[in-house]
Amino acid sequence: MDYFVPIILIVVALIQSATGLLVFQRSRSNRINISFLLFMAALSLWSFLMGSAYLLSYYSSSLTLLFTRISTIPAFFFPGTFLYFTLIFPENTYKRTAAFLVFHAFPVLFFLGFLFSDAYIGSAVIEAGKINFKYGIIYNIFGLYVGITMVYGCYILLKKFFTLKGIRKHQVLLYLIGSFISIILGVIFAFVLPALNIYLNFLAPVCTLFSIGFTAYAIIKTRFMDIQIAINRIMAYSILIISYAFFVIILTILYSQFFLFGANLLSFVFLIGLLLFASLFFHPIRLHLQTTPDRFLFRKKYIFESTVKELRGKSGRLVGLNELAEIFNKKIKQCLKTKKTGLFLISDYKNVFEEDKN
Repeated sequence: MDYFVPIILIVVALIQSATGLLVFQRSRSNRINISFLLFMAALSLWSFLMGSAYLLSYYSSSLTLLFTRISTIPAFFFPGTFLYFTLIFPENTYKRTAAFLVFHAFPVLFFLGFLFSDAYIGSAVIEAGKINFKYGIIYNIFGLYVGITMVYGCYILLKKFFTLKGIRKHQVLLYLIGSFISIILGVIFAFVLPALNIYLNFLAPVCTLFSIGFTAYAIIKTRFMDIQIAINRIMAYSILIISYAFFVIILTILYSQFFLFGANLLSFVFLIGLLLFASLFFHPIRLHLQTTPDRFLFRKKYIFESTVKELRGKSGRLVGLNELAEIFNKKIKQCLKTKKTGLFLISDYKNVFEEDKN
């Protein structure tokens, strides 16, 4: 049996849910983070249910039809959550939240009412690992609703791109590009190709990785949603877990070459030794690793902060003006990668700036 498609969809679902939780835990009361979490949760559930439908296609045609219909339920919430996010991002000034929710609740209820009718999805034929579903007029209306609403959300982001300035302008541009690519490809695979009897609908959830990828790039380059601390901790724990697992596997293999595992004193001492080693070194290694992402992903900010910290420590031990000027000039050259610097000092008796000739 070929489980490639369901495995891909489940992996995509995990990536989507992890992205939403990563943003949400940074600020659990921020409307921007909450709406982004809801959108990612809907995408994740959509991918997971579609993966389940493909998995069940190897066993039962009736269950495949049921899960094919159910897998589209999270998609009912895509337009509303995405459009709401575009309205509040990045200023968080949109006020008509209640009216917005009521307005977009009607399409969701409408499509739910036709979920199990042939006018929505009439059949789901299993063919060589693909689900060839036949759909009706309601599914077409749903496709129009998704396309129009989400393209309108991109239009809102485009207008904000021309009005915002600075880093927010760059953030909006990156999110707009990723979202637009994902929406266009998703509509093609979920609605256009099935109308032409080409069934590659499982690629629609996969296309959301474009949006996630541009979001990740925005996080790295522009501190999008300010989740740098979360990234540091997650990467630190991931590196620790992988390192510990590798270390334990190597030691276990070496131990098994000379001794036999069993309920004996030697095995007990071996396991206790591993636990003590892990507990003693876990905290200091974690603290050291938490700066690793800064060195690579947020390199400019890391260099600036580490330079300020070093200057603060050294300047507190110096009293000579020439020594201080020499340290500052040296660090400025390292950070800016320049060959020559100029340091100007305020003169107490002339009340003017004087260049330090030393």
